[in-house]
Amino acid sequence: MRWRCSAAATAVLLVAGCTDQDVGVPQPPPTTANPDSVTGTDPKALQRPQNLRRALARLEKERQSMEGRYSNFRLAPGRIDAQITAPERMMNIQIRPDLSIPFVNNTPISSPDRDGLTGREIDVQVPERLLAQIDRRRSSNAARDLDYMVISKSTIDGDITWSAFLKTGPRPRSFLLEDGKLRPIG
Repeated sequence: MRWRCSAAATAVLLVAGCTDQDVGVPQPPPTTANPDSVTGTDPKALQRPQNLRRALARLEKERQSMEGRYSNFRLAPGRIDAQITAPERMMNIQIRPDLSIPFVNNTPISSPDRDGLTGREIDVQVPERLLAQIDRRRSSNAARDLDYMVISKSTIDGDITWSAFLKTGPRPRSFLLEDGKLRPIG
């Protein structure tokens, strides 16, 4: 829910030196101002199993309501960017660690494509296991260096792959987890 004042009411408050909090106007729930400021070592980071589970539960309500599939799923410590595709429309949605949804965009489309992920196919334990495997290959903290992960499902055989992209630390910084095996990419 967003709160708005008329321009005249805002001007009166500003001239009087008051803020919305001073006059008792209800405030919207807090959101993470800059989701990119959340690092993978932060307790609220979304790649942590308990946080990912909660965020997925919220996203699943949206996905199920439109009977769609995740055609794109990007997981960063401070946000999940997902694209949900259904036969008649596509939704781009973002969720933050506090479970707020600051961005939703619906677009009408015509797509017979029923490929894509459901929430059940996303194993919330994989990100931590993937980062631990990367740590064994590099002399750095992969969670701290994490930029984002991408989860995808093959349209050919239905296999699910995870890619991790790190923003700092020693090279390599891009990895693919496929059939339980980790390999550097790029």
